[in-house]
Amino acid sequence: MADRHYALVLSNDAYNKRTGMAIVSPITSRVRGWPFEIAVPGGLLPEKKGAGVVKSIIHADVVRHVDFRERETSFVSAAPRELVEEVLDQLLLVLDES
Repeated sequence: MADRHYALVLSNDAYNKRTGMAIVSPITSRVRGWPFEIAVPGGLLPEKKGAGVVKSIIHADVVRHVDFRERETSFVSAAPRELVEEVLDQLLLVLDES
């Protein structure tokens, strides 16, 4: 996987700093129309070289636990709070048993 890969960080700063880990949902440009895809607002991510602005989605039903100390990670931009809340709401729909 040669290119940069984006993710939305769901865990809070205190957890991230204390553990060196982050809980994230992946962001991809492969829009498939699946039920838990949430559109990334235009301008939130940098343009792709040669492709300009690309439509991207967050897989709200997919979470990963990543060691950001071991990966070459960098901050790209702050997501709007409403976007983070929408992803968390969708994730809770998957996890809630009621």
